Amino acid sequence: MEQVEQQVQTPVETQEVVTPPVEVVVEGQAPSTTETTEQTQVDPNEQFLIKTVVDGQEQVFDIRDAEQRKTLQDNVQKGAHYTKKMQSMSEWEKANQSQIQFNQMIMNDPDILKISVARQNGLDPASLYGTLQAPDPSLAESNPSYYNQLVFDYQTKAWQRQQIENMTNAYGKMQADMNNNALYEKARIEHELNDNEFNQVKTFLVMNMKPNNFNMFTQEQMEVAASAIVGKSRQAQQQINAISKIDKSIKQASQAPSNTSVRNRSVAPSQRDTEDFHKFVREKTRS
Repeated sequence: MEQVEQQVQTPVETQEVVTPPVEVVVEGQAPSTTETTEQTQVDPNEQFLIKTVVDGQEQVFDIRDAEQRKTLQDNVQKGAHYTKKMQSMSEWEKANQSQIQFNQMIMNDPDILKISVARQNGLDPASLYGTLQAPDPSLAESNPSYYNQLVFDYQTKAWQRQQIENMTNAYGKMQADMNNNALYEKARIEHELNDNEFNQVKTFLVMNMKPNNFNMFTQEQMEVAASAIVGKSRQAQQQINAISKIDKSIKQASQAPSNTSVRNRSVAPSQRDTEDFHKFVREKTRS
């Protein structure tokens, strides 16, 4: 009896039931696992840096730096200007390139224009070739029918040849105006000519280059004229800029405090040298 009571009073040990984690598997997907991701630190300086690639090399500009910011602004302006220039050149090529190529063919072989004019006006291009010679009048007595045929052929060929020549001259002059104006416009865009330089290029071309029979200039002639004027004009501008820098330096030096009269007297030779340099540059610019 005592043994039974002892057995009843003995406490029963309970085991803790641990429920294993349940993986939810979606068909077609791998089992999902939860990973702890570390938060990446963001560099606070990144917002002030602008990265770009120039000629395959990365360049970094810090907009907090005044000099780098100015360089970046200049590059953006140059890029926008270059893009606008290229767009203008592309538009010019679409509008004029085929015409310029045709005119170049005309300059290399003037007969191309004559043949084109003849075909456009229903005339025989063959009338342009061969020697025109009236038939022998003695045939009028011996063979009048054949003689009349030869006369008709001769007159027809002579008339067509003259018509083609007249129309070619008129059409050629019209083509020359179109050609030259297109080349002028190309030079203005390509060399960024101002109005004064543009007029100088036209004058230089007329005075120093020989056009073809229709008064048509080539692209090479136009390029020589533009380069001659632009080079001279830009060189003169560089000399003017050099004078301005010297003037600015002298002005700043003259405004600096001076304690002795000896320094004041030493400025005079420098000013004379500067005036002589200015005079020399102005004379070269006029010439």
